[in-house]
Amino acid sequence: MNNEKNLLIVILDTNPIWWGLQNSGSIQQEDQVPIHDNITFSDCLSGVMGFINAYKTMNQNNSVCLIAAHNTRAEYLYPAKSKLADNNQTPWERYEQISDIYESVKEGLKNLSQQHLENLSDAKEVKNKDNLSNDSMISSAMGLGLCFINRIQRKYIFAESVKYRFVVIKASDDSSNQYMSFMNMIFSAEKSNIIIDSCALLHDSSLLQQASNLTNGVYFRVPQLNGLLSYLLWLYLPDEQTRNMLVYPPKTDVDYRAACFCHHKLIDVGYVCSVCLSVFCTFTPICTTCNCNFRFDVNMLKKANSLKQGLMVNKLQYASKSKSDPINGSNKNLDSMDTGDINLNNSIEMIE
Repeated sequence: MNNEKNLLIVILDTNPIWWGLQNSGSIQQEDQVPIHDNITFSDCLSGVMGFINAYKTMNQNNSVCLIAAHNTRAEYLYPAKSKLADNNQTPWERYEQISDIYESVKEGLKNLSQQHLENLSDAKEVKNKDNLSNDSMISSAMGLGLCFINRIQRKYIFAESVKYRFVVIKASDDSSNQYMSFMNMIFSAEKSNIIIDSCALLHDSSLLQQASNLTNGVYFRVPQLNGLLSYLLWLYLPDEQTRNMLVYPPKTDVDYRAACFCHHKLIDVGYVCSVCLSVFCTFTPICTTCNCNFRFDVNMLKKANSLKQGLMVNKLQYASKSKSDPINGSNKNLDSMDTGDINLNNSIEMIE
């Protein structure tokens, strides 16, 4: 039997607003086709728990961590907080029944629902559902998963030989507000050689595509929610070595465009702050992220213009000299002068 230890961190999108809109038929697929196989969150949770049960039964050295990505926060569902505080047991020493895992997940979701209702009661009465945030805290959930891995690596000697893997099940749309934090999580996972597998429900996610592509994971958009468990078992149950012997769907093109900090939209060309590296779609004299003032020296611009005019005069002089004495190798000097002028002109244009 394989004694290699594995840790699978499953991130489940538990956004109540998205699931409520999906059950009411307000959400359509990527190709604008109405959904005829609406499933409830309970059905999705049953599929995820079936996947976790199958993963744990494959090998006794397989351990699982389930994290919920809510619309306001991220929370551990399994192991429970009480089990996380237990320093005497490793994740591979908890031989719990699947029913115990169900109870832990059920209790965690219950606490999340109560906190969500308390937040709604504390706020003013919501009159328009469009004003509600439909974003899920995926980046926060990934941060919790990385902290869980870091806790194991710093505590146990054998942690370096453990293979870690993420499976992100995302339902809501991408949030450009989480772009920077999400990319930081991706780069941290890539540096630690952690695979990020992505499962998008109904809508493609460019952020998850980048995460899976950079970490050599699997990205797939589920076309039919009723077959969620089948897709999870087919694509995400095999480990990295077993995948080389299986046939997987072809990889799609990945959109690597960055999101601007001003309007939170994906852009092709933008302006980058030289201090905090914030990206903007339009020029601004003051960075809204770090409040850095971009000062422009008028004398520098005047000097650049005078240098440019001087270069034009030198070009004319060399051109007239080459015409009067074409035998003395003036053309070679002119070619070298043109090359230097091009580089200097580029520098002047950058200053302008």
